[in-house]
Amino acid sequence: MARFQPRTFTDFLERMAARVVARSTLTDLEPGGVVHTVLASVAREDDATHFQMTNLQKVWDIDTATGEDLDRRAADVSPDDLEPRKGETKAAGAGVFSRSSGTDDPVNSEDTGEEPDGATDLFAFVLGDNGVLEFSVTVEWTSGGLNRSMVDDGAGSFTGDGDAASSTIDYATGAVSIDTTGDTPDVDTAILATFTPLKGAVVIAAGTVVTQETSGQTYETSASATIAAGATTSDSVAIVAVEAGTGGNTDAESVTGFEPITGVEAFLNTAACSGGQDEETDSQFRDRIKAYLRSLPRGTADALKYAVLGVAVDGLGSIVAAEVVEGQASERGQVWVYVDDGNGTIESTDNNEGDPETVITATGGELRIFTTNKPHVEAPSFPAVYQWTPIATGVPVTLVEEDDFFLNVATGQLTLIPGGSAGIPTDGLDPGDIVTGEYEWYTGLIAEAQKVIDGDPADRANYPGYRAAGVQVFVIAPTVYQQVIVASITFEEGYDPTTVLAKCSAAINRYINGLGINGDVVYSELVHVVQAVAGVYDVVFTSPTANTVIGEGELARVKPSNILLSGS
Repeated sequence: MARFQPRTFTDFLERMAARVVARSTLTDLEPGGVVHTVLASVAREDDATHFQMTNLQKVWDIDTATGEDLDRRAADVSPDDLEPRKGETKAAGAGVFSRSSGTDDPVNSEDTGEEPDGATDLFAFVLGDNGVLEFSVTVEWTSGGLNRSMVDDGAGSFTGDGDAASSTIDYATGAVSIDTTGDTPDVDTAILATFTPLKGAVVIAAGTVVTQETSGQTYETSASATIAAGATTSDSVAIVAVEAGTGGNTDAESVTGFEPITGVEAFLNTAACSGGQDEETDSQFRDRIKAYLRSLPRGTADALKYAVLGVAVDGLGSIVAAEVVEGQASERGQVWVYVDDGNGTIESTDNNEGDPETVITATGGELRIFTTNKPHVEAPSFPAVYQWTPIATGVPVTLVEEDDFFLNVATGQLTLIPGGSAGIPTDGLDPGDIVTGEYEWYTGLIAEAQKVIDGDPADRANYPGYRAAGVQVFVIAPTVYQQVIVASITFEEGYDPTTVLAKCSAAINRYINGLGINGDVVYSELVHVVQAVAGVYDVVFTSPTANTVIGEGELARVKPSNILLSGS
């Protein structure tokens, strides 16, 4: 069947007029005439019908459908297997509130009223009328003509020239008991006490707004936080971006702004804010629908790409971009899948350094064994160590990779090599032999993606697997190239420079952090996104000054702190 070809009102009118001329004796077809009027009426109805048919074609075709129409087409394609359009998510992190000191100004030294007679090393007194205030105390006296002192350690007891075990302070009453343990104060020597009240506890309410001042992004605390009495730092509190999207992703120690809070001097996000993602665009969703259709024959590069694009982990976001690279001639049967969460922060690892895992206690004959955790990090931050302890000797032997074993980093399989430097028996391990390992492995999105591709024999319903038999697939994070942006902006009259700079920074962030794996930073596009901001008259970039070419398995990203804009 021929593809539907829409026609216009003019097309219909001209075709009908030609037929009338060809098949009748009517010749008066001028506008305003009866024949022309009748033909025009019919042409308008045909045009309206074709207009509706054209729209129907657009909403039915995956290549042209948009918005809700595209959502419906996705549901028609696969109501069960294809994940619906991914919604936007909010970035989350954590931070602490703080103050410079946990104490108020010290109260001047006061004579306790105690005047020792030189016969005792025990004395007691009450500090002022402090009620239930908490404070620290320094007690001073003279013994043998020498100045002595004791200081409470903040826990109700003292350290210094006396016995901390029996020298105490009651914070509720201000009662102080001192045992100088033989260090008897001089006769009639006044005992002086200086006490420093502790600052009271401060509770910072849930919903407190903090700000990344460079970008203007705001976050809210998801629970209350408390700076305890006498403390300088609050307990850690989670923060969540007010607005969803990638704009909320930022580095640790970059969120510092907040509205004034009595008793609080600073805020700092101690953990990066991550997991923020924009709603999946029509283009992204369309690509994923097509990837799903191409994935139906499992084991292909398209199938692998589609498989990982559906991966999500609570608190870590989801994989929004992937590239599949097949091995060259010397790497037949090997495939690398680079994945990204849209933020360049997908790489997360764990390790058991200093806490070796017992990979196996042999029952006898084993030459293939598996680590508990996978996939392994190919270039770990610390050297992986695998040891074999034969039951016969009880002496651990360090195994040498490619001499004593081969490791499949994706599956965690160690294939032992008999007769290597370790002397593993030809017929495998003896009963009671132990193999241990210290290594580093991926967690989070990479681990989940690897599991999706490899499949899980214990849970085939949820993890049927996508790789072809005999093919090794390695899911890894791309190498992140951190772009530095330096630019000078000329403002149009009537615009607030601070606002314009913040919008320019946000536009640059959206452009670069929206690039996929292997996506180049195009200089002309960079200029365009800045000049599209209202209030920008001109922009001159110092860095970059040309296209930034991103290589295979690389990903361009930019931090708010690396966007350095000035203006005039």
